[in-house]
Amino acid sequence: MPAFQQLTDQEVADIHTFIRNDFGNSAGAVIPGEVYEERKSLY
Repeated sequence: MPAFQQLTDQEVADIHTFIRNDFGNSAGAVIPGEVYEERKSLY
């Protein structure tokens, strides 16, 4: 997934959580800290 630098970690987490829930996944919400850690690995 592209970094989407114009979006905050919270916004990316919200999008991921929405997609998870929309497809019926019962996993918990994505938290901004997870997005932050993934973004760190991209740079």
